[in-house]
Amino acid sequence: MFPTFDSMGRAVTFGINLLKKTLNSEQFIYCIISDISDRVTDYVSGEYITICSAAKNELSPRQVQAGKLSSPAIPNDDALRSSAEKYSRSFHFAPISLTITTLNEGRIVEVNDEFLRNTGYTRSEVEGNTVFGINIWETPEVREKILAPLKNWKPVKNREIIFRHKNGELHNYIYSGEPVRIGDVDCIISNFFDITERKELEEALRISEEKFSRTFRAAPISLSITSLDDGLIMEVNDEFLRNTGYVRSDIIGSTVFNINIWEPPGDRDRIIPLLRQGQTIKNIEIRFRHKNGDLHNYIYSAEPILLDGVNCIISIFFDITEKKQLENALRLSEEMYKTIFESSGSAMGIVKNDLLVLVNDGMVKLSGYSKKLIEGRMTWQDFVIPEYVREIRKNARELGADEASLINQSEFRIKDIDGKIKDVYCLTALGPAPQQYVVTLIDMTEYNYLLGQINEISKREQQRVGELLHDNLIQYLTGISLLIRTLEIKKQTGRTIEMKDIRKLHDLISESLSLAKKLLKGLFLVEIDYEGLPSTLKNLATSVSEIYEISCSFEEENEEDDIDVIKATELYYIANEAVHNAVKHGDADTITILLRNSIDDITLEVTDNGCGFKDKNFRESSGFGLKLMKFRAKMVGAKIYIGNNSDGCGVTVTCRLRKNNT
Repeated sequence: MFPTFDSMGRAVTFGINLLKKTLNSEQFIYCIISDISDRVTDYVSGEYITICSAAKNELSPRQVQAGKLSSPAIPNDDALRSSAEKYSRSFHFAPISLTITTLNEGRIVEVNDEFLRNTGYTRSEVEGNTVFGINIWETPEVREKILAPLKNWKPVKNREIIFRHKNGELHNYIYSGEPVRIGDVDCIISNFFDITERKELEEALRISEEKFSRTFRAAPISLSITSLDDGLIMEVNDEFLRNTGYVRSDIIGSTVFNINIWEPPGDRDRIIPLLRQGQTIKNIEIRFRHKNGDLHNYIYSAEPILLDGVNCIISIFFDITEKKQLENALRLSEEMYKTIFESSGSAMGIVKNDLLVLVNDGMVKLSGYSKKLIEGRMTWQDFVIPEYVREIRKNARELGADEASLINQSEFRIKDIDGKIKDVYCLTALGPAPQQYVVTLIDMTEYNYLLGQINEISKREQQRVGELLHDNLIQYLTGISLLIRTLEIKKQTGRTIEMKDIRKLHDLISESLSLAKKLLKGLFLVEIDYEGLPSTLKNLATSVSEIYEISCSFEEENEEDDIDVIKATELYYIANEAVHNAVKHGDADTITILLRNSIDDITLEVTDNGCGFKDKNFRESSGFGLKLMKFRAKMVGAKIYIGNNSDGCGVTVTCRLRKNNT
């Protein structure tokens, strides 16, 4: 029931229940009633005592028994005034806005201090004015709509409204009001509190959540939100789905264990304790299993968050599988390049702006300088004989001018750390960077020396053949020519040609033919084309045994396939050199020549029981015989191995020629 005031002594009731709910203080209610009675005299005629009596009747018996309103008698004016003043202050200092206005006119009867603080008005500006006069409502129509229940004596509870402050700003409020009749005037007791800041925060939160949602969904890296304890998948973004191959319905509500995404499954356990402690996981490498079963490498970061009271993990990860594959390919490429660079068997270096920035061990061996002394400190001009510098620069400028000149070939001479002059064959190619070149140097000093020696041998052989022709065959041919002339003269003079003259002519011709055959054999040296390599090696063994009176035998394993005559000739000369070295330098009395034929290669092996090599560094020996054997093997693409026997007696020379080289 809604109480009323009656100024003519009739029963007066008041909306005590409303004030009880709003203020929760019966003394405060008593005070407000007292204060209102002074302010509504323009609308209500009657005795102050009537109001107080009505109020006292609405208060609880506890208050009366406690002495607050000790008897139905009218309290004296001083006590009432003191109480009214005390509790009026409580009204004015209440932490929410309070007003009393007339229902129909909207005239403002009373407001508290919080109302004035919120709206910016002063008390004199509002009391006695109307809500229309200060234009506090958004529009009069809105007021009518909001307050319509009050005209039917129904309360309004927690309605969201907009009030206009004195400075014109519109603020959001939560409004509650109940009707009350003071005398014959219908009034409204209202309370409301400003939620503008809350609304702004809510709007900011909504915008922030919308931005987060859009950013989360459209992020170019995979994102997920899972529960910390049981790995429940609460949300994932589109990139996560695109990468892993899942659809949203497959995984939302499932767990990371059900889809078996972690590999190994226990790998997740190493990060959970850290996240429980509130730590952040930064850029660790993990492996995830996609829907199709493929394993991918990811860089993973995670941070613990609390969502609706549940400990969760927001995870960020991006697929580095392709990057890892490229890195592995690059690493393998670099390792292969390094292997080729270091194991090429030639001197190699990278030159940038004339400076040697990188060299291999072959360059160290060729020059005699250490890598520390060369790299980044020496230029190629520090090695090259000055007379070749201009030509090398010219070739470098022309390099790459057209497709035919991607690699430049040249020969020049260099000086090593000891001042020794060396002949080199150089291949120059453009490097990956501007003014960068990759150079490969092949030491031709020994090769050129051997060629010179071979040329010298050839000249001496030519001289020897010339001497044989001059001293023997020409003498025989001259004798034949003279004998024929003698026979011709006898014929012309009628003298008888005797049989002894014919026999003498026959003997000279036979001896000439024999000598010519020997000379031809000296020129071709071996008759492999006619006899084959095994037969020739057998003849070599027989000849050595007879000449040096030692045991020299030939053995053959498996029948020999056809072999190129040139390559067979070089193998014969290697065997010949090895046999004669064993006799002359090794004092061997037993030599075995073995020719082994297998599926992949042909192996020539010469073993002796001589004294062997005394010097451990014999492979670096400057002996012409060893170098000549190596040179001949290299000429036909064969590999040659020379070393002492395991029992310490004698030497074994092994030359292996692969059949695809034959």
